[in-house]
Amino acid sequence: MDIKQTAIKFLGAAALACTALSASATTTVVNFDDLQGDGQVANGYGGINWQNNWMYYSDSQDPYNPASGAERIYVNYSTNQSWFSFDNAVVFDGAAVAGVPTGWGYGTGFVSFSLYYQGNLVSTSAQIDPSQTPTFLSSGYSGLVDSVHVNGSNDYYVLDDVTYSTAAVPEPENVALMLAGLALVGGMARRARKA
Repeated sequence: MDIKQTAIKFLGAAALACTALSASATTTVVNFDDLQGDGQVANGYGGINWQNNWMYYSDSQDPYNPASGAERIYVNYSTNQSWFSFDNAVVFDGAAVAGVPTGWGYGTGFVSFSLYYQGNLVSTSAQIDPSQTPTFLSSGYSGLVDSVHVNGSNDYYVLDDVTYSTAAVPEPENVALMLAGLALVGGMARRARKA
């Protein structure tokens, strides 16, 4: 077998391994639907530290409509801290937002996300003017974050379907196999150049 055939086979195997690694990333949608009634969202619920800042409820209340099921969350007004964090860095995809639009004549209405990693602001999402129809507000950022601050007038929005992805962690044996393959192809290329 010549070096080209070996390289093609190795690159094919490496592509398959990379596909398998990327497929092991997990997307989580926290929809609050297993919670009942009203209460404070517990730290750790859905893999998120809610900082004792968020409340959930299921009562019908237009325009604060849930995106799925009956439950959604709002800021605990006694804390007035509209943020949450993760134990490990994640890719924050976004959340569904509903609430009072600016045209109703009170409140600032607009909602956006500020994304932080290790205490540094890394990105800010676009703004959304909420309405009674829940709309998914994408973070617009594919890098790692460990906390999310929700910017908006606390009285005028709710969140639902908070979505994030955990990064794939390669299995040590897969990494070792890929490194061995790269070393093999590199060695074969050196031999071919000498010949």
